[in-house]
Amino acid sequence: MTQQKKRHNSLQHPLLVLQDIQTQCQQTQSPVTTTTPVTHANYIGLAFKIGMNHLIFPKTMVSGIYSHRFTKFSAVPGAQHWMKGLCNLHGQLVIIIDLNQYLIEETTPPCRNSRIIVLHSGSGNVGFLVSEVLGIKYFQHSEQIKKGPAFGGLIARFLSGVFYQDDIYWGVCAAEKLIHNADFHHPHLE
Repeated sequence: MTQQKKRHNSLQHPLLVLQDIQTQCQQTQSPVTTTTPVTHANYIGLAFKIGMNHLIFPKTMVSGIYSHRFTKFSAVPGAQHWMKGLCNLHGQLVIIIDLNQYLIEETTPPCRNSRIIVLHSGSGNVGFLVSEVLGIKYFQHSEQIKKGPAFGGLIARFLSGVFYQDDIYWGVCAAEKLIHNADFHHPHLE
């Protein structure tokens, strides 16, 4: 691009510049071709870790993922040790629960990998603090197994199924059961 054209673009309305860039990209874009067939997953979930346990939340229930280190909580006086507090996320009041501490009695350290997964249900949003988010996982029906290994702590209470993929057992969290758990809505005072 010549110097004169660069100067001319900087004087144009920003929307026109973006339209020019889009047109140029579309003209140079090559058509997408696939050599392998696309398979559809039977189950899609957000994978995360609680201690050494690999778990999944249904993707449809996840409304956001936030860094633990940069999220500020307001403590709830007298609440259980696993209830970290309340937080305002994009104008929504969210209860933050340390899922590690609740399920396996290990506090989630505020480190680079720890995240808050916010799940949405009809009754509102709940944020679960976890050790690490591993990303979106896709599972086939054939990878679902009847019985997996024993998951630690209270985890088994909140599982609705297990998948086995890449030599890892993935516990499927019954998110609605977890969200509507009486402990979260009526936490006993310490």
